[in-house]
Amino acid sequence: MGLANSRILPRRGGFTLLEIIVALLVISLALATLLSTMNQTILGVVKSTELTRAVTMAREEMELFIWEKSGKRPKGQGLGDEMKVEKIDKTELWAERNMAATVIPGSYELIINIFRGEDEDQTPIFVLRQHVVLENEQQDGAAG
Repeated sequence: MGLANSRILPRRGGFTLLEIIVALLVISLALATLLSTMNQTILGVVKSTELTRAVTMAREEMELFIWEKSGKRPKGQGLGDEMKVEKIDKTELWAERNMAATVIPGSYELIINIFRGEDEDQTPIFVLRQHVVLENEQQDGAAG
């Protein structure tokens, strides 16, 4: 019996090279997936932040239009041209306001386009279309 036991090789501890390569491959695939997901999340946050600022800027432009048309624009509020350009991560946003009177007296269709300053093809990143009825012009139209 002593001879039979001596023929069995003792088990070596540790991992084979193939096991290590497979483990590293699995870890690298999991890490690549995690990094890709994090990258998409960060890009989504940046786009969401820019869109939120564009929406806020469009709403401010709409309020400025209403104040200008109603003649009730507050004084000393810092409103004016400085509101039209906002620095966002080294990128400028700017607004273009288009207005057209509708068939209803005192009613306007207001279209506010928000553009990114570096955008060469001038595609707006946000468009606000709003129908606005101004009370003082509606009364003037009814009186005339």
